[in-house]
Amino acid sequence: MGVWIKRDIAADIGPFDTHLTIGEDTDYSCRLIRHGTRAWYSAEMRVMIHVHNNPRDQAPIGKSRTIAPTAEDMRIIATRFPEFRLLGQKYLRLCAQVGQTPQARHFVRSQNGFGRRLWFSILYRAKRLIHSFKRRKPA
Repeated sequence: MGVWIKRDIAADIGPFDTHLTIGEDTDYSCRLIRHGTRAWYSAEMRVMIHVHNNPRDQAPIGKSRTIAPTAEDMRIIATRFPEFRLLGQKYLRLCAQVGQTPQARHFVRSQNGFGRRLWFSILYRAKRLIHSFKRRKPA
Protein backbone atom coordinates (compact mmCIF):
# COMPACT_ATOMS: atom_id res chain seq x y z
CA MET A 1 0.00 0.00 0.00
CA GLY A 2 1.14 3.51 -0.44
CA VAL A 3 0.48 7.11 -1.31
CA TRP A 4 1.91 8.18 -4.62
CA ILE A 5 3.01 11.64 -5.73
CA LYS A 6 4.78 12.91 -8.81
CA ARG A 7 8.53 13.42 -8.73
CA ASP A 8 8.41 17.18 -9.39
CA ILE A 9 6.00 17.65 -6.49
CA ALA A 10 8.25 15.60 -4.21
CA ALA A 11 11.12 17.87 -5.25
CA ASP A 12 9.02 20.94 -4.35
CA ILE A 13 7.99 19.50 -0.99
CA GLY A 14 11.49 18.38 -0.07
CA PRO A 15 12.69 15.29 1.77
CA PHE A 16 11.37 13.83 5.00
CA ASP A 17 12.56 15.68 8.11
CA THR A 18 15.18 13.29 9.44
CA HIS A 19 15.50 15.29 12.67
CA LEU A 20 12.12 13.95 13.73
CA THR A 21 12.28 10.49 15.21
CA ILE A 22 8.54 9.90 15.01
CA GLY A 23 5.81 11.57 12.99
CA GLU A 24 7.98 12.32 9.97
CA ASP A 25 5.23 10.90 7.75
CA THR A 26 2.69 13.19 9.44
CA ASP A 27 4.97 16.17 8.86
CA TYR A 28 5.40 15.22 5.20
CA SER A 29 1.65 14.72 4.71
CA CYS A 30 0.93 18.13 6.22
CA ARG A 31 3.44 19.71 3.85
CA LEU A 32 1.71 17.99 0.91
CA ILE A 33 -1.68 19.28 2.04
CA ARG A 34 -0.34 22.81 2.58
CA HIS A 35 1.19 22.66 -0.90
CA GLY A 36 -2.27 21.87 -2.30
CA THR A 37 -1.08 18.56 -3.69
CA ARG A 38 -3.38 15.71 -4.49
CA ALA A 39 -1.94 12.30 -3.91
CA TRP A 40 -3.59 9.02 -4.66
CA TYR A 41 -3.83 5.87 -2.66
CA SER A 42 -3.35 2.36 -3.92
CA ALA A 43 -4.11 -0.80 -1.96
CA GLU A 44 -1.88 -2.83 -4.27
CA MET A 45 1.25 -4.21 -2.68
CA ARG A 46 4.26 -2.28 -3.98
CA VAL A 47 6.73 -2.70 -1.14
CA MET A 48 8.48 -5.83 -0.03
CA ILE A 49 8.81 -6.18 3.73
CA HIS A 50 11.48 -8.40 5.21
CA VAL A 51 10.31 -10.26 8.30
CA HIS A 52 13.09 -11.32 10.63
CA ASN A 53 13.19 -14.89 11.82
CA ASN A 54 14.09 -13.89 15.35
CA PRO A 55 11.28 -11.92 17.07
CA ARG A 56 13.80 -10.42 19.51
CA ASP A 57 15.34 -8.48 16.57
CA GLN A 58 12.13 -6.50 16.14
CA ALA A 59 11.08 -3.68 18.44
CA PRO A 60 7.32 -3.54 18.81
CA ILE A 61 5.96 -0.57 16.89
CA GLY A 62 5.16 2.26 19.27
CA LYS A 63 6.93 0.62 22.20
CA SER A 64 10.53 1.49 21.39
CA ARG A 65 10.29 5.10 22.64
CA THR A 66 9.11 6.85 25.72
CA ILE A 67 6.25 9.32 25.49
CA ALA A 68 8.32 12.44 26.30
CA PRO A 69 10.41 12.39 23.08
CA THR A 70 7.29 11.53 21.10
CA ALA A 71 5.58 14.56 22.64
CA GLU A 72 8.49 16.80 21.65
CA ASP A 73 8.32 15.67 18.01
CA MET A 74 4.55 16.22 18.02
CA ARG A 75 5.08 19.73 19.44
CA ILE A 76 7.38 20.53 16.54
CA ILE A 77 4.85 19.28 14.00
CA ALA A 78 1.88 20.98 15.70
CA THR A 79 3.80 24.27 15.81
CA ARG A 80 4.71 24.01 12.12
CA PHE A 81 1.11 23.35 11.13
CA PRO A 82 -1.21 25.34 13.43
CA GLU A 83 -4.00 25.01 10.85
CA PHE A 84 -4.30 21.34 11.79
CA ARG A 85 -5.77 21.66 15.29
CA LEU A 86 -5.82 17.88 15.74
CA LEU A 87 -2.00 17.88 15.92
CA GLY A 88 -2.08 20.29 18.85
CA GLN A 89 -4.68 18.13 20.55
CA LYS A 90 -2.45 15.07 20.16
CA TYR A 91 0.52 16.97 21.57
CA LEU A 92 -1.44 18.08 24.63
CA ARG A 93 -2.72 14.52 25.18
CA LEU A 94 0.88 13.28 25.22
CA CYS A 95 1.88 16.08 27.63
CA ALA A 96 -0.94 15.07 29.95
CA GLN A 97 0.22 11.45 29.91
CA VAL A 98 3.70 12.34 31.15
CA GLY A 99 2.82 15.40 33.24
CA GLN A 100 4.53 18.01 31.08
CA THR A 101 2.40 20.88 32.35
CA PRO A 102 4.93 23.71 31.77
CA GLN A 103 5.43 22.61 28.16
CA ALA A 104 1.67 22.33 27.63
CA ARG A 105 1.09 25.80 29.10
CA HIS A 106 3.76 27.29 26.86
CA PHE A 107 2.15 25.66 23.81
CA VAL A 108 -1.32 26.91 24.78
CA ARG A 109 -0.04 30.47 25.33
CA SER A 110 1.68 30.44 21.94
CA GLN A 111 -1.62 29.90 20.09
CA ASN A 112 -3.20 32.73 18.12
CA GLY A 113 -6.65 33.81 19.20
CA PHE A 114 -8.44 33.68 22.53
CA GLY A 115 -10.84 30.95 21.42
CA ARG A 116 -8.04 28.67 20.34
CA ARG A 117 -6.09 29.21 23.59
CA LEU A 118 -9.25 28.57 25.62
CA TRP A 119 -10.04 25.37 23.67
CA PHE A 120 -6.53 23.96 24.12
CA SER A 121 -6.44 24.98 27.80
CA ILE A 122 -9.72 23.18 28.55
CA LEU A 123 -8.62 20.18 26.52
CA TYR A 124 -5.32 19.87 28.38
CA ARG A 125 -7.00 20.15 31.78
CA ALA A 126 -9.52 17.46 30.82
CA LYS A 127 -6.80 15.12 29.52
CA ARG A 128 -4.70 15.68 32.63
CA LEU A 129 -7.68 14.86 34.83
CA ILE A 130 -8.41 11.69 32.84
CA HIS A 131 -4.80 10.53 33.10
CA SER A 132 -4.69 11.23 36.84
CA PHE A 133 -7.68 8.90 37.29
CA LYS A 134 -6.05 6.24 35.12
CA ARG A 135 -2.90 6.31 37.28
CA ARG A 136 -4.85 5.71 40.47
CA LYS A 137 -5.10 2.10 41.48
CA PRO A 138 -8.28 0.80 43.05
CA ALA A 139 -8.02 0.19 46.80
